[in-house]
Amino acid sequence: MLRTGKQPHPHVCSPRSIWEYDGQTAQIDYLIVTRKHRFVLECRNLYGNIEINNTRDFIRTMPAERSFKKESIYSLIIQNRRHLELIKQIRSDQKTNLLSKALFKKHFHENYRSLVVLSNSKTVLNVKFAKREVKERGIRADPLAEYIRRIDADPKANTISERDMEEFAYFFLSVHKPCEVDYTAKFKANIKETQKPNCQQPQPEFKPTEGEIKILCSKCDAGAPGWQAVHGCSMLQALSRQQEIHEYEALEGHP
Repeated sequence: MLRTGKQPHPHVCSPRSIWEYDGQTAQIDYLIVTRKHRFVLECRNLYGNIEINNTRDFIRTMPAERSFKKESIYSLIIQNRRHLELIKQIRSDQKTNLLSKALFKKHFHENYRSLVVLSNSKTVLNVKFAKREVKERGIRADPLAEYIRRIDADPKANTISERDMEEFAYFFLSVHKPCEVDYTAKFKANIKETQKPNCQQPQPEFKPTEGEIKILCSKCDAGAPGWQAVHGCSMLQALSRQQEIHEYEALEGHP
């Protein structure tokens, strides 16, 4: 489904599309087509505060008991970059003219912009130590509209008509593959699996015969008449290991 925006800033938005091409799959959260750029958005409603360091790592800080917990999460910038590469391959394969294909690849990253948007209004995004190119690719949801206007204000950007803009959007919509997974049935199956009774058969109690008793443990009385072994007895395990060594040496012919 396409959503269109009119003047003063016309655009077309395609939410939640799944693309499959040449053995690759990508789930695009939002694709916004304007008269000057195509914005590929990766949206996340993350809990906690997010920091992007100088190596492009995403580090999440969450409140814990009397302290704060830090954990590394998968880089959304890298994930969205893979989406861009798939778009580049799809659009490039559609072009038959070698010159137009070469020009498309040359100016691809000028016309297509990757953007990571954090939708949680309580999340603090820290990009103080991030590189400049990373700072421009990660923003909160509040300044998204202003960011798109600022990028489209570039006088050097190539401008297309509204008709071409809609053709772009409908092309991307044609690549979309509807999701055929029934998550309700999958969730019910998981519930039934967890509610299954424990069918594990009880293990029979080990009671060695008189001929099987070969060791004597002074700690748990294993080996004595009427003994009951204490499972996990360290001394019994040591004696068992020593007996195994003696039996192995006897088989090998050692004195």
